Amino acid sequence: MIALKIIFKKVILILGVTFWVSIVLSQTTKVTVLDGSYGVPMPSAHVKFINVESGKSEYVITGSNGEAILPVPESYGNRIGVHISFLGMKSIDDTISKGSSVRLKMYDDSEVLKQVVVTGQYSASSPEKAVHQISLISRDKIDALNAVSLDQVLARELNMNISQDGVLGSSISIQGLSGENVKILIDGVPMIGRLNGSIDLSQINLNDVERIEVVEGPLSVSYGSN
Repeated sequence: MIALKIIFKKVILILGVTFWVSIVLSQTTKVTVLDGSYGVPMPSAHVKFINVESGKSEYVITGSNGEAILPVPESYGNRIGVHISFLGMKSIDDTISKGSSVRLKMYDDSEVLKQVVVTGQYSASSPEKAVHQISLISRDKIDALNAVSLDQVLARELNMNISQDGVLGSSISIQGLSGENVKILIDGVPMIGRLNGSIDLSQINLNDVERIEVVEGPLSVSYGSN
């Protein structure tokens, strides 16, 4: 009976020493990763614990509760680097104290793209380098013609024919094409208000017009239909 008691005490002593040694040799460091937008745990996030002094690292994947636990050996310094990554989220780089328990939030890694348009040409270029042939009518020429409306200017251009209608006003024909086959844009925006397929050119005032660009050819790819 006495021998059994002595053996039992020795076992308790051995277990106690082992447990105490394990505490000395390592300290548990815990990182909880949360979704910053919703405040919920993020499982399967990659957490990298970095020994700041030696540069060595340990990888831990968060569980269903968003926690990553690492028993940090005594050889680690008091400060531990942490790098957290997750697909579609902004990575986190931070430094924490050894043996601490911290909660870090991750947010969506999204960027708002600038508005873009798709046209037949890559970018603005000079008329000489343009894909299609472009004729320019400058402000000086408009003033020299003493023109007030668009039809008065285009009536002087080659390959263009201006016709007048008492009801519909003036319309244009370019190389035999008219109506729906002629598109008119102001600062790149198509004009509306077609009557019988044409736009009354006499209603387009030239007081604030800087220049007129005439582009001939198949241009539906660049400017749409018409």
